[in-house]
Amino acid sequence: MANYIVDLKDKTADNISISGGKGANLSRLHSIPCIPVPDGFVVTAQVYSDFVLSMPEIENLLSRLEDIASGQTEAISQLSKQIRETIEKFSFPLEFRDEIIKVLSRYGDSTPYAVRSSATAEDLTGASFAGQQDTFLNVTGDKNICEAIVKCWASLFNERAVAYRIKNGFKNNKVTIAVVVQKMVDSEVSGVLFTADPMTSDRFTTVIEAVSGLGEELVSGRKNPSEWKLREGKLQKTSDGEGGVQFDEPRLLELTELGK
Repeated sequence: MANYIVDLKDKTADNISISGGKGANLSRLHSIPCIPVPDGFVVTAQVYSDFVLSMPEIENLLSRLEDIASGQTEAISQLSKQIRETIEKFSFPLEFRDEIIKVLSRYGDSTPYAVRSSATAEDLTGASFAGQQDTFLNVTGDKNICEAIVKCWASLFNERAVAYRIKNGFKNNKVTIAVVVQKMVDSEVSGVLFTADPMTSDRFTTVIEAVSGLGEELVSGRKNPSEWKLREGKLQKTSDGEGGVQFDEPRLLELTELGK
């Protein structure tokens, strides 16, 4: 099954059409020596195209979706649900399951993984699809990983994502999705670095938000983050979040330099 599974360290994985936005960026980070990136692999967008888009039921449903306008919220809701349910019934061929087992044996069969959606339309100029699809954490075993991959595919048709694509003129049958399967990190602290202030769009201010534990606690809004701002070489802690997250200033300055 050539072109179906690519290691994140493989140079070909930095292509968005192969690995999606998230997968391509992770592959590029792997090539930077000073940044440790958890090992993993990409189930390429070609797998989604060959296995899902070729399904007659999906072809029919996507054709119907093209006739729906952005204001038809009830129709979008119903048809999106039908598409998700149809995709979730998919079972991988034994040949592909064997390939997944073979790849997992290289990384650790019992290792917990993050199974992460990586759409080929993420952070485009004029439109951002990032965060609209699902990620599944602490997944173990080939059976559960395969199920999580299928759920990532199905999440391409979350109602919100479908409505956004229709509103912005993207054809739902042209957007594809890869899936990143990456070793979990049992993190003490997780955070997000913004190279521009997300509240003011000031590109001369770098913002770091961090929480204790997994990053899911931050991006889901379940925890209030601690926040730091860097401007003109001066670092200031602007809020204390839950968990009392602490960083030493030299490390934070190093992180902000990497984010540029």
